[in-house]
Amino acid sequence: MSRVTENNASRKFQKALIHWCETDDKCELIRFTLHAYSHPSRNSALRKSLTLEPNEENEIRRVGLVQIRELLSKYIDSLSDGQAIDFPIKNALFANGICCRECIGVCHGIPYWKKLVDENKEKFTTLTMKWIQSKVKTIE
Repeated sequence: MSRVTENNASRKFQKALIHWCETDDKCELIRFTLHAYSHPSRNSALRKSLTLEPNEENEIRRVGLVQIRELLSKYIDSLSDGQAIDFPIKNALFANGICCRECIGVCHGIPYWKKLVDENKEKFTTLTMKWIQSKVKTIE
């Protein structure tokens, strides 16, 4: 089987599996796995190409970096509790592989069942803020 045919077959299988998982409540583990391996955070080339969206730039200008850091810290705390809150700068989360516990597991090697310690939370906050600040510099 050629590589192209394998990729097409793999994509068809993945789509069928996703459809099945969306309709069957018993597929939580498969859903986590598919999300983590097909999510933008998993693709490092895509992560490197991400930039701030216009609405994200406006939000940063509106509330300021200090407020964004506080929101980010709260978001990361909420991931530890399993109850993720909303964070307005989504691309920052995707670019750093911290959008959800599954992506943290894949990108940073911390399985979703392990509690995030303060050291991890501070590392993710600092990493993401550096990314945001580097992108803000390019838009000013």
